[in-house]
Amino acid sequence: MISGAITGDMKIDKQPCSCIIGTMSVIRVSAANLRRIQTANYSYFPEPYPHPDRVMDAHDIVYIVAGGWEICEESETFLLTPGDAVFLTAGRHHFGTGGCLPGTRTMWLHVYPEKDDRYFDRKPGGNVAGDSLLIPPVIRTGKNLRIHSLFEGIIHNFWSSAEINRIRARALVTELFIELASCAGASAIPAENAVDYVINLIEKNPSKVYAIDTLATMAGVNRRTLTAHFRKRTKRSIRQFQIELKVRMAASVFDNAPDTPVRVVAGMFGFFDEFHFSRTFKQVTGVAPVHYKARR
Repeated sequence: MISGAITGDMKIDKQPCSCIIGTMSVIRVSAANLRRIQTANYSYFPEPYPHPDRVMDAHDIVYIVAGGWEICEESETFLLTPGDAVFLTAGRHHFGTGGCLPGTRTMWLHVYPEKDDRYFDRKPGGNVAGDSLLIPPVIRTGKNLRIHSLFEGIIHNFWSSAEINRIRARALVTELFIELASCAGASAIPAENAVDYVINLIEKNPSKVYAIDTLATMAGVNRRTLTAHFRKRTKRSIRQFQIELKVRMAASVFDNAPDTPVRVVAGMFGFFDEFHFSRTFKQVTGVAPVHYKARR
């Protein structure tokens, strides 16, 4: 991000801030509407560079790919390392206290706020509207590769010459907000609720094959705790659950579109090739995909 490059930025005097790593504050945002993107891009800083000193009319959302940065918002200081995302709220003063680490790489978005977006200095009590998300200023995403890919997808589609891709970028912002809120909540997920989080993640991404360690990290529990609670709840291992879900969904494709080639369906659900898919499909259903299709 280059200071002064964004219309609407306002340079103001820097104020002292207390250096803290964590915060109880949250930003409440709505997931109901497609967000308008002011701009989005990558940055690379071979030498130390301070975060711009400004108040913006857009949310500034930064993802640290490599290196590290120290960024202040009002009286809070956020110490950011690779895999961290920071959500700097529109209308609030943010600035850098010093230069980033040499070689820092970031991906960033400037997204216009909705009228109901609100900053709270602590998590609000009471019920939160069903389409609202609570996102803290700093999200430690860990090994959540989905967040990394969402930033990349938004940037790529924002700069596309095709209007449909620019619309896709706006939709991906909503998905990013949901993923950030989920990731932020994962660190506080009780062990018994981690299973719900993992099941929801697997069901939302049937084309992926998740490693158990990755799921445990994303859910904020250790591997042994997750596998024990998962088996107790589902009577299956995490691997079995993923495989059976993929096969059920593949069978549904054959039920509704029997002309779909087996190799295409194999690719849809993350199988290495048609052979491995066919073998797995038969193990679960008792019949090979070609025979399953023939009997519909």
